[in-house]
Amino acid sequence: RIFSFEPLAAAVRRWRQVFAGDARAALFEVAIAERAGSADLHVARWDSSSSLLPIGQAQQDNYPLTHEVRRVPVTMVRLADRLAREDISGRALLKLDVQGSELSALRGCSDLLPLFSFVYVEASFIELYIGQALAGEVAGYLYEHGFLLQCVANLSSGKSGKPIQGDFLFGRLSAHRDTQESLHSTTS
Repeated sequence: RIFSFEPLAAAVRRWRQVFAGDARAALFEVAIAERAGSADLHVARWDSSSSLLPIGQAQQDNYPLTHEVRRVPVTMVRLADRLAREDISGRALLKLDVQGSELSALRGCSDLLPLFSFVYVEASFIELYIGQALAGEVAGYLYEHGFLLQCVANLSSGKSGKPIQGDFLFGRLSAHRDTQESLHSTTS
């Protein structure tokens, strides 16, 4: 099953086109955050760069067309406000691409995090959005909650050639140990 959370109207329309008629997919037209409430979404010209946080200068300097064009009010919820523990089963994956609000979204998921086997999150090494937590803080939070970094992919570099952001795959520590034990027993 796929549970998607998207507050931006244009992205909601694209989602509905892709998943039309798929009973395994459900869409919630809200943003995931640490606390329930409302906020303004800073909509970027390139809408996939829109964020609950103000768009910073480094974002605009490194990624053309990411300047703010408008703000729209959105509803924010905690993940547990929309999903029940029974909704998460098996080797579940939590994927976050929330443009700088990763730590806030994770904190809003804390009571459900033990149910996930994997967390896949886009995180930044520099402040692209004003007030965002950086990759190290996100990794530290996940480590404290029983996850270990498994892979870094899709590194994006800025004008300097240095990595700016990437996708990080974390696995539950117990799943990592099980995999390592399995590999060890097959090579012994």
